[in-house]
Amino acid sequence: MAQMRTLVAQAAAELRALLRDAYAAGDRLPPEKELAERIGVSRNTLREALGELALDGSVERRWGVGTFVRPRSGGVVVSLNAVMALPSVIRGHGHAAALDHVEIAETGCDAELAERTGFDAGARLWRVDRVFAVDGTPAVWMRDHVPTELSGRAFDPAPLADISTDMLALLRDHRGVAPSMLDGDLDAVAADAELAGLLGVRHGTPLVRIRQTCLSGRGVRLVHTTAVYRPDVVTLSVARPVRT
Repeated sequence: MAQMRTLVAQAAAELRALLRDAYAAGDRLPPEKELAERIGVSRNTLREALGELALDGSVERRWGVGTFVRPRSGGVVVSLNAVMALPSVIRGHGHAAALDHVEIAETGCDAELAERTGFDAGARLWRVDRVFAVDGTPAVWMRDHVPTELSGRAFDPAPLADISTDMLALLRDHRGVAPSMLDGDLDAVAADAELAGLLGVRHGTPLVRIRQTCLSGRGVRLVHTTAVYRPDVVTLSVARPVRT
């Protein structure tokens, strides 16, 4: 399942690059068979990747007609239905992605942090703080807490200082670790002094917060993430099937 998820994410990234470089708004994409051969994936993988692009508004799928490139909205839309690296989503909407701030530090898990993250009190954790920028504008503050040791091996978060490295991908590369499920919640918060400074907004500005935990297939807690979004730069979307 993890391998399939990776293949779909890679296919979606290749499709985004293809849309950006070879197609204009309103263009119809080639048939699925041709498009799958072009990027070197199966038709099933292609369909899932196209589904992710449809969720964030990059393409429109018209039943019996085809798949069309949608006009860029000017903003960044992050789909809560798809698990994709944030920089890939930003670039997929035609914007430049950058890391505006990175701080990695080892910390102990006190009682308050244990209650918030679900890790055991007394555990040693890495705290990874990053601010992702869209076209130079700070847009998302993200804080990850991950154990310093996973599956009996030291976990090295240093690669996360490079925008090309995604936390879930880094976990997948760590031997014996298989991210399987994300569980979390969404709410609204007001910018405190720290967030106001990091995101370039006024103190008290309304922001959107997502707190989620990544679990392995065996239910092992791998990483707890808190992400805070500027709603004037990033839009969160969700799509659900309707059953009648």
